[in-house]
Amino acid sequence: MRQGSPIPRRENELRATWSGPVITYYMSPEEIAAKYGPPVPSGKKKRTINETLPHLEARQKKEEKSMT
Repeated sequence: MRQGSPIPRRENELRATWSGPVITYYMSPEEIAAKYGPPVPSGKKKRTINETLPHLEARQKKEEKSMT
């Protein structure tokens, strides 16, 4: 016997679509810290342009030497 998709019952569909009320709650920074702990740093540090593109620094020095 081959089974396919079940035929939905209207009563079940209507019962399943209703949700409860939405409650909006704003927490103070102190409440957030008490519940979840202090914020965790991302672990990323900002890099300078010379760290990001070290070849540029070498190129600039090379150009300065060739000008003098």
